[in-house]
Amino acid sequence: MERLIFHIDVNSAFLSWESARRVSQGLPEKMWPLPVRNLLFLGKASEQKLLNQGIRTIGDLAREREANVQLWLGEKPEHR
Repeated sequence: MERLIFHIDVNSAFLSWESARRVSQGLPEKMWPLPVRNLLFLGKASEQKLLNQGIRTIGDLAREREANVQLWLGEKPEHR
């Protein structure tokens, strides 16, 4: 059996974790005011369905119940 040996630089790991934490904390402030059309892979038809439900921003979508969004947009397609 082959053994894998690698060294973890604790300082680098902490800094990476801390950076990710800071970015995720600022995410709502930066992303939520943006229009839903800015979401990657959201087409015009899906955007219109969301607009019809009063969902105009990414924040509106983030606060909505997942079950409602699935009802409005349908189930996500299987990726192959």
